[in-house]
Amino acid sequence: MPSLKDFMEALAVAWPVALTALIGSAVVLTANSQGLSYATGIPAWTLTALFVVAAFAAGSCLVSLLQAVGGLATWCARWNRTRIHRKTQVEWLNNLPANEHRLMSFLFTSNMQAFPYPFAEGRFVSLITKGLVLEQSGQHAAISWPHVIPDHIWAEMKKDPAKFRPDQGDGNPMRRF
Repeated sequence: MPSLKDFMEALAVAWPVALTALIGSAVVLTANSQGLSYATGIPAWTLTALFVVAAFAAGSCLVSLLQAVGGLATWCARWNRTRIHRKTQVEWLNNLPANEHRLMSFLFTSNMQAFPYPFAEGRFVSLITKGLVLEQSGQHAAISWPHVIPDHIWAEMKKDPAKFRPDQGDGNPMRRF
């Protein structure tokens, strides 16, 4: 026979188990209180046990509901922070200094959203700091480290491609001297 501890562990595993126990106990207790013929012969100790099961199951369902609400609030707050940060990054993209704009324009016109470049090379430090270019993690050769322009920045550049066309005489701003 399972103990109360086993029952509580089962309820903690998933709210559907608790909800099933709550509904089943509530139906039997309601049937007994309404005097339905099949439920009137249930011994008092069984009804007490069903009441305890219903109480614990209701508590477990309530805790699961509160956790879901808390998780939703956390997700909304994280989504809002991300939205604000991305909006700030778009503002930075639209107000880049000439040397950074030249790099981003070259990458955009070359259709290089992902590209290899030396790790921590000076030309990209400010773009990396702003989050407009990301250095990928992992084990790579330092002279050919993968970098990527985030999708939301790339999409913003696609909205106004004329703004990200380099001057004809600029050449390749990524060429090392």
